[in-house]
Amino acid sequence: MHMMSLENEKRLLLLLSSYYLRTNVTKNNVLDYIEDNHWMTFDQHDLETKHNRNELVWRNDLAFVRKHLAQDGLFISGIRNNWSITEKGIIELKSLANEALNEPNLRKITSNAINSINNLHF
Repeated sequence: MHMMSLENEKRLLLLLSSYYLRTNVTKNNVLDYIEDNHWMTFDQHDLETKHNRNELVWRNDLAFVRKHLAQDGLFISGIRNNWSITEKGIIELKSLANEALNEPNLRKITSNAINSINNLHF
């Protein structure tokens, strides 16, 4: 049985946050939404500050994952600090949501996030 990759768990959280926010979808708002709703499990390393910039490791990590989403056309790209989900991103969100709901061993996605996934109405 294949486990959901960590990258896909993070992709799901980013897409989910952007989808729920709808407006004013900036980097800070998307990441704050994930944190404020307790959607992600953090380990000690995640909560350390990057040595080269004043940013927590997990926020920097998710910014890289978001770059992949933009490259894949799942997030708007080319507009500074616009982290809005695209139509293609919504399709991917549905797919990753189904994967997460069938994955017993999620590493980063919390039960709060699963509840929010269960409340999605596309």
